[in-house]
Amino acid sequence: MRIIKRYSNRRLYDAKSSQVIHLEDIAEYIKQGEEIKVIDNATGEDITSKVLAQTFLKLVTRNKSEDFKVFLFSSLIREIKENLSNFLVRLIQGGIGTELLSPERLTKIVEEFIGKGDLEIHEKEKYLKEIIIKMNLQQEKILELLSKKLLNENKEIIWDIEIDFTF
Repeated sequence: MRIIKRYSNRRLYDAKSSQVIHLEDIAEYIKQGEEIKVIDNATGEDITSKVLAQTFLKLVTRNKSEDFKVFLFSSLIREIKENLSNFLVRLIQGGIGTELLSPERLTKIVEEFIGKGDLEIHEKEKYLKEIIIKMNLQQEKILELLSKKLLNENKEIIWDIEIDFTF
């Protein structure tokens, strides 16, 4: 995990590379699959989620159409209107971020939902099972699409071979 410190002047400092970095650098770390943790140097508070939100806003608002930005933010707000547990299910159904969602991390997220009142404790097991089923279905869909693509590529190869043999 890459540790980043934010100083009172709002500068971000990457302890691993010993450099001042920017939100675009954080976006690159995330895109490369790195986990990060951002600590406020003055208070020691974990501000990772705040910095990731700033990073997301910077990426979305840069060079995007105004209509797209309004659509995206409005859609996100509508999706989380009731509670975050429903939003997590929708993310998983869409296959967003599932490659980084380990069973341990999923359990931690669900326990945080319970602690914040988004889920009741008696719903925990059913909810976890529902999410795991949806993740498995998403993975099956991806495998099916890959299989179809490979079959189509093989058909094209076989077709090429058949054409070659007719000469």
